[in-house]
Amino acid sequence: MDDDDIQCGTRNVIDLKATRSNENAFFINPEQKSVLQNILFIKTANNILRKYLPTICSRTLEISKDKQTKIYEVIQQTNFENLNIISSNVDLSGLEVETAGDNRRAFKLKDELGLILNDSRASYDYILLDCTPSLSLLTIMALVASDALVVPLQTEFFALEGLTQLMKTIERIKTNLNPSLDIRGILLTMYDKRNKLSGEVETEARNYFKDKVYSTAVPRNVRLSEAPSHGVPVLIYDKACPGSKAYFSFTEEFLNQDKPMESSAA
Repeated sequence: MDDDDIQCGTRNVIDLKATRSNENAFFINPEQKSVLQNILFIKTANNILRKYLPTICSRTLEISKDKQTKIYEVIQQTNFENLNIISSNVDLSGLEVETAGDNRRAFKLKDELGLILNDSRASYDYILLDCTPSLSLLTIMALVASDALVVPLQTEFFALEGLTQLMKTIERIKTNLNPSLDIRGILLTMYDKRNKLSGEVETEARNYFKDKVYSTAVPRNVRLSEAPSHGVPVLIYDKACPGSKAYFSFTEEFLNQDKPMESSAA
């Protein structure tokens, strides 16, 4: 596996993958609510799925409790080509208590992902970790396991304040737990060009973070909100809507970051 990127970033990672079907991707959902499993729908009949998902989720929890279950045993296929997922559920809310006495608990996810990255059968171009906006143990574990971080930033005042706190946390993690962690980019979301505040937040973000802010800004769009209720990514629900077009643009920016810079020599 060459240049595997492990990203932290539910809608953003879903639509990132949906725009490029030729990339092999793998989602991990380290949060108590598993929204991804509802949208990506694992390849199983619905009646079987309802019985089987609790088993998947409990086995995922067993991994975190240092049981014999290995991470590749809980990887599931989805109805999308070249896309696998490890889901989660509310049981993970007890993870912090369950691992209280483990000095290496922050590294558990990283250790398990090493089994996948070192497995010759694996062929993932990207491993995407979908995190909650809270700085919980699960988020810390994801940051420790990641090479790079994509931060979705709502163009609202309090989101900008929260980003400041996130930056401090990232610096602490880089100092103590994961020196290689880097911010790959910041994606502006829920952008409304008619709203003065959206423009002000965009200006502040671009002035401070410079070229770390993607050129694309995902607009407020009702189709983005409707798509999850229909159980599909917005790029399948309505690929012509402004939100979908923005995600196509963002995906191109994201993937172009991995392309070597062309020589400027004549």
